[in-house]
Amino acid sequence: TSLIVPIGEYVFDTACKAVSRFIAAGADPKPFIAVNVSARQMGHPGLIERIVARVDAAGLPRGSLKVEITESQALDYAQVAAIIELCHSHGIKVALDDFGTGYSHLTHMHKLAFDTMKVDQAFSREMLEDPRSMAIVEAIVRMGKALGADIVVEGIETEAMLQALRDLGCDYAQGYLIGKPQTLDELLAKS
Repeated sequence: TSLIVPIGEYVFDTACKAVSRFIAAGADPKPFIAVNVSARQMGHPGLIERIVARVDAAGLPRGSLKVEITESQALDYAQVAAIIELCHSHGIKVALDDFGTGYSHLTHMHKLAFDTMKVDQAFSREMLEDPRSMAIVEAIVRMGKALGADIVVEGIETEAMLQALRDLGCDYAQGYLIGKPQTLDELLAKS
């Protein structure tokens, strides 16, 4: 629905407030929050400019927010490439979320200069039991590294899974082993 645009604006405001609280609490290194952006939001004029204005108004470093674009058939390469270029010109990094599922193909990597690739948990959950899943995770990690992108593998829930990613040279892991969903107050209380 068209509600995604105002909801998205609210999410960016909330993310800026959260980063401000992390910085005030002495978070080191400087924190960032990744915010998913829908195809409808990307088509709304001035999205990146509004993000930059919010970051600047909050007095945050430009890298405080990262934009995540979910891989889908709806990706308009010209539009997404322009958004990535504009993000980069303002110091905003861009991630391709859920890589490997849905409408996945290598054109996303060839034509779009993503900073981060997030490997969907559909592969990682099976990687220790299924050699084919492990081969796919390994191939995506190698490809992402060769393209100069950071790699995040989602769905990591055991130490064995985390060690397998370390062995592959993966940059980051996401999942319940790393951190369960928490409120901002709960996270700050642990700082």
